[in-house]
Amino acid sequence: MTESSRGTSSPESGSHTRGDGRPLWPQRFRPAMLIGSVATSALAILGIRTVGESWRIEDPLVTAGYCGGSLLMTMIALGLLREAGFRYLGLSGKIRTLRNPSYGNGVSIPTTSILIPFLIISLIAGACYGATASLGWFIGAEETLLPNGRDSRAGAIYMATLATLASTLALFLASIRIKTVVSIYSGGIERYSHRRILLSNKVSRIFVEWGDITHVDGRIIDSFQNPGIDIHTSPVIEREERTPHDEEHKIALMAHVLVTEPNTLFALLKRLHENPDDRALVSEADAAELLRPPTLRQRFRAARGGMCQGV
Repeated sequence: MTESSRGTSSPESGSHTRGDGRPLWPQRFRPAMLIGSVATSALAILGIRTVGESWRIEDPLVTAGYCGGSLLMTMIALGLLREAGFRYLGLSGKIRTLRNPSYGNGVSIPTTSILIPFLIISLIAGACYGATASLGWFIGAEETLLPNGRDSRAGAIYMATLATLASTLALFLASIRIKTVVSIYSGGIERYSHRRILLSNKVSRIFVEWGDITHVDGRIIDSFQNPGIDIHTSPVIEREERTPHDEEHKIALMAHVLVTEPNTLFALLKRLHENPDDRALVSEADAAELLRPPTLRQRFRAARGGMCQGV
């Protein structure tokens, strides 16, 4: 696939912009978040040093507490680094070409496998620190893990309550399985969805041809500013095939849970919908390259008002 066929050199190909040359979902560089990530990382390193010292003096309670605290600080540092703008660093290796006996060759974009484990680890780490801090106060340990101003019975009960809630939420998240795979073919788009929440288990698979798509648009789907891509169709989407975000004539793609950069995916879907001659590109051997995002520098510049390269 040549550079010209991908269209990465033409500003006009950047259909993931909102009309003023800026991306629909700008990926801004946030220095304050980066500073917070560095500071939190320093706390995590200090915690790890304390873990080593408490291990040497054989204090298992403090060791367990600081292990949980250090792990929690590490998770927070990684989250802040992502919020600072360092995400979707390149083309994910999970984006693969595939061959479907019904639809031919295409490219598949699966759900990221990081989000729920990240939350579970963070909750367990916080619960570990809270539980050991509370237990240490009740047994009269020499070194308290309770924060300043909370070194009291009320503080110990408060930490125990938080630890219990965090553990319960971690168990609930562990029971959830939400898997989405978006596959793009020269003939249309397929979305596979598997949602298991407690006793509820639902699987749906929808394929819509390009000719049945009326338009493709993007929006913010929640208060966390997460991006979503809506595929509007002329045929009615059957109720049993819909996810909670779908409608009669709309298939909703939760772009933030997929492994590809949202603006790049949106640009590709818009391009293939509006340019039938380009649809054969997804059947080529290097079709995954269509979803390679611009560099971080280009995205940061685009968020400041420059033109982001298209797909």
